[in-house]
Amino acid sequence: MSARLLSPRLLLGWGVLLLLVLALGIGGLTRWLRVGLRGQVLRREGVALQAVTEMQRAIERERLGGVGLREADEELALIALQTARLNGVLGVQVFDVAGHPLTQGLAPFPVAEPKAEDWAWLAWRRPVVLFRSDFAWDGEGRGTKEARFPVLDILVPLHDADGETLTGAARFILDGEALAEEFALMDLRLLVQGFVVWAGTALLMLGGSLLALARLRRAHAALEARTRELAQANRELTFAAKTSALGAVAAHLVHGLRNPIAGLEQLMQEGASADSVTAGAAAARRMRDMVNEVVTLLHEERAGVRYELSAAELLESVAARVRPLAESRSVALHVQIEPGERPIDNRTAGLAAAILVNLARNACEAAPERTGEIRLHARPGATGAWEFSVRDNGPGLEPALMESLFEPVRSSKTGGAGIGLAICRQLAVHLGARLELLPASTGGGAEFRLCLAAETPQSS
Repeated sequence: MSARLLSPRLLLGWGVLLLLVLALGIGGLTRWLRVGLRGQVLRREGVALQAVTEMQRAIERERLGGVGLREADEELALIALQTARLNGVLGVQVFDVAGHPLTQGLAPFPVAEPKAEDWAWLAWRRPVVLFRSDFAWDGEGRGTKEARFPVLDILVPLHDADGETLTGAARFILDGEALAEEFALMDLRLLVQGFVVWAGTALLMLGGSLLALARLRRAHAALEARTRELAQANRELTFAAKTSALGAVAAHLVHGLRNPIAGLEQLMQEGASADSVTAGAAAARRMRDMVNEVVTLLHEERAGVRYELSAAELLESVAARVRPLAESRSVALHVQIEPGERPIDNRTAGLAAAILVNLARNACEAAPERTGEIRLHARPGATGAWEFSVRDNGPGLEPALMESLFEPVRSSKTGGAGIGLAICRQLAVHLGARLELLPASTGGGAEFRLCLAAETPQSS
């Protein structure tokens, strides 16, 4: 997670959006509860009034049954008695099943006739209840907007004595002040409850978000610190690898220059002669070539120059650098290259050539003069990487040197420094290659094999 995603402004925006969505959700739920609760209260009022109406009607029918009133008059007398006994009734009107008023009614204002959908509901013996919060009346029946107050409009179904047939309906207009106060208190409670739920949820979300944000920031800071540490370690490893390679190359150069310098020193002590001048010139050329080789290798390493060589080009280059020494000792030099297509990058080729040249020069010095032979061999290995071998027909290595062959200051040659093979091993390790001494063959001598890695390490 990037620092931009953890910015306070973006997180604040997401938090506000979530709180708005939460508020809308709680508001919708509160509205749904408000409608449901109001419907329950209105049904309660309607059912209660219907029960009172039926009870009073039954009582009055029994009491007035012998009077001989007509059905309409009986209904009117019944409703009048009900009106007189109920508190808060502002008006009442009785309608037949056709929707016509049976009388003028007991209301000081016009009472609307039931609608068609109201009759369908009344047929199921269910009252129709409507709350009007702004009923308009001027006190004279003109219906002006000067006086507004809440009323409860209830339509009660009227059935025959058996309760099976709908004979009409009575519309009651009741004072709605108490119901309006109940609704207002209910709305306030719902609003408070909704706010408490929203605030509690918002606080929980805020606390959880802050906790998660703190943990994310700590994890992000730890990740950045770890990344910086890894980058620093990578730079240090790269620097160590480069300095290790440069140190090995420098050691190779020092080791290679040691013998030519010693030869020149001896020639100077013996005095000038034709042979000594020729030998001195050869030694000087050898030192110049070695210096040029190392300078080229270091320049390519520093400049990051990258190109590829074939195994044949690499081995021919080694042979060309060893051939003067082989000719001076009358040692035959044989080069054998098996076909293969895998190229070698110039960095790997330069260090591998330094190893092979050192091994080949050791082989020239170990092989007998005039009858000695050196074989340079290159072939693709099992993993596709190249394997190079250097073999001579000399007396071989002493058994006492086998266990510590690649350790420094272990030389079997007179005047040798004993660091040549150690330098070769260090260069091989830097390349990720394997340098080993093969078991002695029936023909005698020694054979070293250099196996390059399938994927050579890349320099940064």
